[in-house]
Amino acid sequence: MKILVVDDDDAILEITKMYLEFIGYGQVDIARAPSKAFELMDAADTPYTCFLLDINMPGMTGIEMIPAIQGRAGYADASIIMTTAVDEQSLIASAFVAGALDYVVKPYDFVDLEMRLQLAKDRILKPAETALVDLLVTHELAPSWAVRNPEDWTPLIDPATDVGLVSLTAFMNCLSRLQMNTRSRLDIIALKLENLDVIAQRLGRPASDTYQRDFKNYLLDDLQCDDCVMSYGGDGLYVLLSYDNIHGGEQALTRAARRALTKAEKSHLIHSGIAAGLQVGFAHYDGASSEEEPQSIQLLARAVTDIVLH
Repeated sequence: MKILVVDDDDAILEITKMYLEFIGYGQVDIARAPSKAFELMDAADTPYTCFLLDINMPGMTGIEMIPAIQGRAGYADASIIMTTAVDEQSLIASAFVAGALDYVVKPYDFVDLEMRLQLAKDRILKPAETALVDLLVTHELAPSWAVRNPEDWTPLIDPATDVGLVSLTAFMNCLSRLQMNTRSRLDIIALKLENLDVIAQRLGRPASDTYQRDFKNYLLDDLQCDDCVMSYGGDGLYVLLSYDNIHGGEQALTRAARRALTKAEKSHLIHSGIAAGLQVGFAHYDGASSEEEPQSIQLLARAVTDIVLH
C-alpha cells in the first residue's frame, strides 16, 4: 500500500513516517501542506492508495482535500483516513460525507492506527460493498423479514455517485469509532422504502433509482442535520447515524421521513397507481461504558430489527 501523510506538524509527520516504515509499509511519503501533497501526486509514477489527512490545516482543510484527491484520475477509490484532535470531532460527519473511510484521534494510539491502515488495506484487496442485511446475516443478527433470496434484492446504489451517502464500510467505521471515542449518545435510524420491486417493474430501474435518491435528498434537506451520516444498504434500506440528538427525537425524524416520501411520491408515482410505503426503526446508544457494551453491528441490527415494530 502506497501512503501519503499530510499534516502541518513536522513532528507528527516524521514520527508517523518512522512508525509506518517500522511496521512494514515501505512506500510512505509526507507533505507539510496540501499544495505539496498535490505536487507529490502529480509526480508519482503510480497513484497513492491511502492518505492520512489532518483535518485542520491552513489554506485548505483535510475535508476540502478529499474531493480534490478523489476527483483526480486514478484516485476515485483511494482510502482516506482523517487525523483529528479530540475537540474536532464535530467535523467527523462532514469528513465521512465528503468521502473519508475512517479516522484516528491525535495523539496517536499507534496500535489503533495500524488497525485502521489494515482495514484500508483490506478494502483495497476486497473493494466490493456488502448489502447490509447480508452483513447482519453473517453476524447472525438479521431480522426474520430479511431471510430472502439475494437475487430478489435490488443492487446497491454506488455512494461514490450519490451525493450525501457514504459507503456501508465507512458508515460502520464511523459508528464504531464514535461509540469508542465520544462516549456520548448516538442515534441509529433504519429507513426502508417498500414496493421498490413494483416501482422498478412499472417505471424501469432508472426511474426507481431516481425515486430513491430524491427521497434521500428530501430527507437530508428537511433534517438539516450537520452531524448525520447516511448510507444505503440495498433494497430500499437506508441507515442514518446522528451523534447530536436530532431535534424532536424519533417523532420528528419519522415525520421528516414521511414528508420526504410524500414529496418523492408526488414527483414520481402520482400517476403510476403504485402505493409506496416506508418503515422506520430506531436504536440508541447512551454512552455508558461497560464490559457488556454492544458492538456497533449489534446497534445497527437493533435499528433494522425495530423496523417491524413501526
